[in-house]
Amino acid sequence: MPETTNIARMADLVSKEIFSVFGWERVGPTNTDWECVELEKHHKKTTKSHPSDVVFRYSHPYFAHNVYVTTDLKSYARDTIDKNAVARPLRELAVAVECANKSQAFQRLYVDDDQNWEAIGMLFVYNHDGDFDKDFNLFLEEIQPSQVPVPKGKWVAAIGPARVAYLNTIAHDILAERGRHALPDAKMCGFYYPDLNQLRVYSQRVVPAATLEMIMGPWQVLRYEDASARGKSGYYFYYDGKGESTDEFQYVLDYIFKYQLLGDNDQISLRLPFGVAEASAIFDIAKKQYHHDYWHLGEESPDESKARLERVSFQSVTAITQRFSDIEIGMTRE
Repeated sequence: MPETTNIARMADLVSKEIFSVFGWERVGPTNTDWECVELEKHHKKTTKSHPSDVVFRYSHPYFAHNVYVTTDLKSYARDTIDKNAVARPLRELAVAVECANKSQAFQRLYVDDDQNWEAIGMLFVYNHDGDFDKDFNLFLEEIQPSQVPVPKGKWVAAIGPARVAYLNTIAHDILAERGRHALPDAKMCGFYYPDLNQLRVYSQRVVPAATLEMIMGPWQVLRYEDASARGKSGYYFYYDGKGESTDEFQYVLDYIFKYQLLGDNDQISLRLPFGVAEASAIFDIAKKQYHHDYWHLGEESPDESKARLERVSFQSVTAITQRFSDIEIGMTRE
């Protein structure tokens, strides 16, 4: 039915808007099946292929290769999101990822003559009526590992409605901040990755794309450089917590100082899409406690340490719940 097709397109539109801001590139055809190379292992008796609704590509900052994310886009109403609606697509994604890393058909369609690359999977669940109020992670906890046979060394991620809303809010906030010139153009921005002891960063620490690991993590850190005479630079630090306790903010401040994000002229805007009403006041208390507990461990004076902390500010962000009209989508021409 046309209505069903239009509803399915909602997840496609939302994912396109979100991941373009996070530096992902769509590659190859959409809504395409490609040959399974493990027919017996994957129990492919009738349908001898795997589907990809869309494949995204980004460059990994640590491993110097491109990552291809074969994606299953789902647009569900509130009452249809349950364990079964999640378990089966995840299993299908797991076996598809195993094949994608071996399949010449997948490579012909999506891989750009890369010498080093890998394929991973993502289930993207958009709640098109906006009424889903359950904990999506509880459904994932009910799924046994044997139900999702992810190949060794690969992984499959499930992004539920709350995470979609969180990422959508970040994407809209970044675009809005650029629109009012608080952030520079995308070419002057990148996502921050710390140097790790065991891994050498093959590219600079600020790169155009956020990895799927970062997107699924507790925070996403956007670095910006202003090439104008103002010379402003700093970070937008998005955090998915609620900011209900000083311990939460102490944890964030530990990260900021451990990786020395606060250079001499840097500003950090800590932004909470899901923050509680009192989060700003709790953050101010956390900063004072942090200064009291740790200033003497560094080489700065108390005033210098306090001034550095003052360059970390709190900003609540209005959460975005995006809804589409299936009629309007049906009237939209590509």
